[in-house]
Amino acid sequence: MAPLSLHDFPRAILHIDGDAFFASCEQSRRPKLQGRPVVTGKERGIAASMSYEAKARGVTRGMRLAEIRKRCPEAVILPSDYETYSLLSKRFFALVRRYTPAVEAYSIDECFGDLTGLRRPLRMSYRQIAERIKQDLDTALGFTFSVGLAPNKVVAKIASTWEKPSGLTAIPGRELHRFLAQWPVEKVWGIGPQTTALLHKHGVKTALHFAQQPEAWVKQHVSKPFYQIWQELHGASIFELVTGEHETYHTIQKVKTFTPPSSSRDVVFAQLAKNIENA
Repeated sequence: MAPLSLHDFPRAILHIDGDAFFASCEQSRRPKLQGRPVVTGKERGIAASMSYEAKARGVTRGMRLAEIRKRCPEAVILPSDYETYSLLSKRFFALVRRYTPAVEAYSIDECFGDLTGLRRPLRMSYRQIAERIKQDLDTALGFTFSVGLAPNKVVAKIASTWEKPSGLTAIPGRELHRFLAQWPVEKVWGIGPQTTALLHKHGVKTALHFAQQPEAWVKQHVSKPFYQIWQELHGASIFELVTGEHETYHTIQKVKTFTPPSSSRDVVFAQLAKNIENA
């Protein structure tokens, strides 16, 4: 496969990511928290989400509350309100669907959208459509989103992370080389620590270097999902958007966080039975 010889957008795939989503939801609905270091996760005793103001003061995900208070005494530490976050997430996805019906809700705070073929009916370039969506999201939800536009999902994920927070980065096919040359291979979506260690062992340090490996070498050293990532780094569109409801599930999850925490067997088992019934 000859790498990266594409015109701009054979397909136009968006990845949209809510910046510090849970903490931003809290700042949006409580204007007095704007500009202040906000941390959610009080009910668990550790940081679940941090505003960028909190991150700037050294607060990290999973940090214990005592350490947070030591590093950032002015931090506002709140219990997580997943019901509110879910409602705002639905508003997020609904707004993106005003522009394209092809939306994959990838997680509570991020989605993919397919803009392919929408330039003419919307009378805008793909970048202009992405800019309009970002503007609408930032205004309607009261906090910022980072947006990536690229020929496929893997590269769109790179693009959305490129200028976080509140960035909009477009990576057309003709510029793939430039972006991938600057992107560490361990930060490519889907490449975890074990595969990173293998690639580093063979001297592969950047996304571009991985894309430049011969196809036979890739098939010999990594499994099919990573070969598909390699194909997407060439600009091919392999991973389709999952836009419908799942027909089958490998797992079903129902979460309840106790506020305050409880170690009572009766309370825990009663909630467990309720979760199983309602899952």
